[in-house]
Amino acid sequence: MKQKSQRQEKKTEKLRQSILEKAFSGQLVETEAEIARREGRDYETAEVLLERIKAEKGNKKKKTIILLLFRI
Repeated sequence: MKQKSQRQEKKTEKLRQSILEKAFSGQLVETEAEIARREGRDYETAEVLLERIKAEKGNKKKKTIILLLFRI
């Protein structure tokens, strides 16, 4: 009985590790890029999104400065 329990514990741990490996490598679910392609929409990587956000923030700051200058 104890041997059977130990074997089951080893199998369970092996399965757990296998599931975690697949999860972290993106094999369990579709990626956002795959979903976007399937739906026919654009997809931005996180790097591209961050650069776009930085650019938009920079543009807003410039616009604010220009508006403040013209009010003076």
